[in-house]
Amino acid sequence: MDAVITVCGEANETCPAIPHVNRLHWPIPEPAKTTGTQEEVVSIFRAVRDDIARRVSDLLEETKG
Repeated sequence: MDAVITVCGEANETCPAIPHVNRLHWPIPEPAKTTGTQEEVVSIFRAVRDDIARRVSDLLEETKG
């Protein structure tokens, strides 16, 4: 394991330290807490999905070097 990535505030505060592992925190909103129409909720879930995909892609690019 090379990295541990937390995505919610509570995990960032309570995740145990793991020696020799890069720890990253990505503050991503919890889409399950979204309210509104079905279209609004789906839009938020898609935005979170796209954000995570972008962050993973960026991380992979950084680690190639």
